[in-house]
Amino acid sequence: MTTSAADGVATYQVLGTQGEPLGTVVREKALSGSGLRTRWTVTQTGCPEAVGYKGRIFWRTGKETSLEFQDDHVFLHAQWCDWRLGAALVALLRSFDSWLGTPWDDRRK
Repeated sequence: MTTSAADGVATYQVLGTQGEPLGTVVREKALSGSGLRTRWTVTQTGCPEAVGYKGRIFWRTGKETSLEFQDDHVFLHAQWCDWRLGAALVALLRSFDSWLGTPWDDRRK
């Protein structure tokens, strides 16, 4: 569920089947103020944040590689990672790439 989307930053809340919050995913578009590359931040309820950047396949939580994105797959390495949050992340990652290979929200014409 999208909770906010403005100025190149979109926040999604991921809910379980009973409507319980599993975590959030935040996408900060490249050059939107936070850096040169698109940044994804995944926060599972009660667990540390995992941050990844476009072009870098590792999602780090401190020194631990909790999530890894490779070839349209998300690998959950940390025991505490909820697979449903990983599935939501894959769906979101795929939704931002068009068949032309550029994100659908790219403002360049």
